Amino acid sequence: MKGLFAIVCAIACIAAAMPGKSLAYQMQAPATPPQQSTPPKKPEKPIDPDSTAGVRGPHYTLQVKLLRKGRPQPGAHVAASYADGFVAASCDANEKGLCILKVGPGDYRLSASYENASGGANIHLTAAPPLFVIRLAEAKSPIAASPR
Repeated sequence: MKGLFAIVCAIACIAAAMPGKSLAYQMQAPATPPQQSTPPKKPEKPIDPDSTAGVRGPHYTLQVKLLRKGRPQPGAHVAASYADGFVAASCDANEKGLCILKVGPGDYRLSASYENASGGANIHLTAAPPLFVIRLAEAKSPIAASPR
């Protein structure tokens, strides 16, 4: 009887390992090769950043002069933001403390900063503006608590 039981177990093990008969084998379906896709075409002409991002339609060239202690501040960063906080344009001042922003008509918050100095102003553009000046002021250090 033990011999017959061993033979039945061996046949069951062999049947389980046969292709098409085993649940485990059926679950391991052969991987399908990835489909080849055609590479994207290159644009026929270079992409113009002014036509694809930033200002669409009429825009103004806003020149901003950055002063710190009455002198031009090169390297200062300027951002023109909408009321909701999204940045419409930004630039870094050149060696003369000037930078140029291209923005459309509307209301903006100009914010400028360099190291520990900052400044800003709210502006409303309806026409090409003249040179706009932002004076950077040093951040005030917190008042130290006096010992008791």
